[in-house]
Amino acid sequence: MRPTIVVTGLSGVVGSALYRLLATRFEVIALRGRRVLDADCEQIPIDLSVTGLGLTEAVRDRLAARADVVLHAAGDVRYTAPEPELTAVNVGGTAELTALAEAAGCPLVYVSSAYVRDREAAAAREPAVPAGDARPSVYLASKAAAEEVVRRCGRPYCVVRPSAVMADTVEGDMPATQNAHLVLRMIATGDLPAVFLRPDHRVDMIPRDVLAAALTGLVSAAAAGERVPTEYWATAGPAALTAAEVVAEIGASVTASGGRFTTPRFLDPFGTDARDYPGWDSLDARTRRGLGNMFAGALPLSDTPFPTSLGTVPGTPAAPDAGALRRFLRKDVDYALRSHRRRPAETPA
Repeated sequence: MRPTIVVTGLSGVVGSALYRLLATRFEVIALRGRRVLDADCEQIPIDLSVTGLGLTEAVRDRLAARADVVLHAAGDVRYTAPEPELTAVNVGGTAELTALAEAAGCPLVYVSSAYVRDREAAAAREPAVPAGDARPSVYLASKAAAEEVVRRCGRPYCVVRPSAVMADTVEGDMPATQNAHLVLRMIATGDLPAVFLRPDHRVDMIPRDVLAAALTGLVSAAAAGERVPTEYWATAGPAALTAAEVVAEIGASVTASGGRFTTPRFLDPFGTDARDYPGWDSLDARTRRGLGNMFAGALPLSDTPFPTSLGTVPGTPAAPDAGALRRFLRKDVDYALRSHRRRPAETPA
């Protein structure tokens, strides 16, 4: 008889890849929002922002009686969300899933963010953002607080810290376009004459199917009673490309297909003001807002690579090397160009 996993987050970017793997090993109970999942499993609507997840006591008891492992991969990931909303969903929701794991007497695997590491540096610089409403430090503070909730769990737990998620390694596709793909496309098409990055910034990204495989390996080990680490970095680690290498790969991809490429200027978000962007004074309010959000979004980045735990737990994939990351990035660029119609004045919001 297969073990039962109670999982959140299957509607997210990693969700479809994750479900395919989980369904081969577990009886899956998906806790979801309003949207019905394209998945052949039991689905229970929840609200992460309210006490008890909006479930009756009878349903919570039934979940606790059945769960062999809980995987909490859902949350509010908006850099622009108000602090009370982020706290309610990311901290309050995590407390509810932690309580469920404790009631079930089973392990808990929680998906956080690698960028909590540099949240204080981002917070110190955010007051310099002249436009836009992105505040990554607020989001990252909510994830760090959620981690502390998990660390007080009375059952075995694992906090997973993934970096940015890129398209899958096979088809190079994503179920939903991420802001990173919009930036990739705008660099490729020349719509961004400058980027708020240092050339030595590490742009750590892992394919969504690699993250899905890592999570599946971790919950499988936990459900089997094997020891899993309390902290697991799902990152490229030292192999992560620098911003300069990412831009060079974008350029190589464009020129290989017969296009023309102009390398954008690098503007250090820690050493310049967003107003230093070319032509700032002539930009409309919407464009300034988008560039301000881009400026803020670069603040959690660092030239110090993340550690990586990929491959350290049996059944989890090894970290990709730099060559593989370059190949994956070119697929991401291709996806970004295929998935959008070019709009010359567009900026990431």
